[in-house]
Amino acid sequence: MGTKRWSRWCAIAGLVAAVTVATAATPTATPAAPAGASAQPATTAPPSPTSTPVAPPATAVQPAPAAAGAAAPAAGAAAGAAATPMTRTAYRAALDRATSDYNRKRAACGALKGNERTVCVAEAKAEATKAEAAAEAAYRNTPRARMDARVSAANADYALAKARCNDRSGSERRACQKAAKDRQAEMINAAMRAPG
Repeated sequence: MGTKRWSRWCAIAGLVAAVTVATAATPTATPAAPAGASAQPATTAPPSPTSTPVAPPATAVQPAPAAAGAAAPAAGAAAGAAATPMTRTAYRAALDRATSDYNRKRAACGALKGNERTVCVAEAKAEATKAEAAAEAAYRNTPRARMDARVSAANADYALAKARCNDRSGSERRACQKAAKDRQAEMINAAMRAPG
């Protein structure tokens, strides 16, 4: 059997086993003990390997993490999402929410001119990038995904800081961009060292 077919078969078999275990684990009525019988607990056979609890199938609806759609920093949102993975529908909803928020904020930037508009658009992009990265980290639910979300947040913050530095000129602008680059490097290093 090919790897893909084997994986698919295991997934189907796992779903069937979960349903079988769930139906087998339903309590059955036990006969009442006679009035004269002693009050000792009845001995039961040890549980068989098929009666161990199985995790619910991946298709079950699970609650979405609270920070999935928020525009909070990806590090905080991803850390809270480590316990419960996000469903595909919740993930897509979070991406749609991030896109609609970006489009709304970008449209509001249309009234501005010059660098104010550039900064406004950069803020909208940074928030959308952070929200998408947090949603992906919650959906994939792996340490690597959470690290990628923190790195994406650092890159988004850097792009925003660069746009804000464009108001300045000369050595002041270069110093601002250097400080932004240093902050980005610091955040990326922290993201790489942070546990899961």
